Amino acid sequence: MQNVMYFFLKRRWEEDKGYMNKLLNYFIDISYPLQLLIFPEGTDFCEESIEKSNSFAEKNNLPIYEYCLHPRVRGFTFLVEKMRSKGLQAVHNVTVGYPKNVCYGELDLLRGNFPKEIHFHLERYPVDSLPLVTKDLENWCTKVWAEKEERLKNFYTRDQKFGAQSENAINCDSPAERSARRIMKVVILWWVFFIIATGYAIFTSTLVRWYFLFVVVLYFIQSLVGGGTDRLQLLTNEWFNKKKDR
Repeated sequence: MQNVMYFFLKRRWEEDKGYMNKLLNYFIDISYPLQLLIFPEGTDFCEESIEKSNSFAEKNNLPIYEYCLHPRVRGFTFLVEKMRSKGLQAVHNVTVGYPKNVCYGELDLLRGNFPKEIHFHLERYPVDSLPLVTKDLENWCTKVWAEKEERLKNFYTRDQKFGAQSENAINCDSPAERSARRIMKVVILWWVFFIIATGYAIFTSTLVRWYFLFVVVLYFIQSLVGGGTDRLQLLTNEWFNKKKDR
């Protein structure tokens, strides 16, 4: 994930702001058509996160949510304001509902507790419709999350649908879906084979063992000293920019 420039945050705004700014400048410099997926809640919906969200709500005189977490709006507003003049076209609000077999973690997956259905509610907000003032943008995000809480409440306490069935609802028996499932099976088989083959090679080949050890040590050192391959890419980008400006 470091290699493909995931955002790894320390949840200390004084440090994260500079890191996020460098990352966004990097994508702007290379003219990358960025589609950024963020979770303003900052974490998953578990007991510990719910307690923190409730504590945050009580401190800020906000309602207690039952079906989602309160968003932390500072990072969201920073991203919108940074990218507004750099080609940002719209913000998409995605709400996800699981009517059966909710999966909370890796153990659920290992136990075969996969969701039987996944429902999505999508809203598109053109960038021109978003508030220009920071405080108004923060309030806008908070308002959207209040609507999300109400939408999820209706989903789980009523008919487990986000309103009327969409015309774009996916037909699980369509040729496209059957083709996608076949491709996914091939991908899963490939990775199972790759993991087994790699494990076998590590246990049977001295050369592979030394290579594996070298890569592990290299990644450990660069993560410890350099902060990760993502930060090394940012440093390289800054070096090229300085050299170009001379």
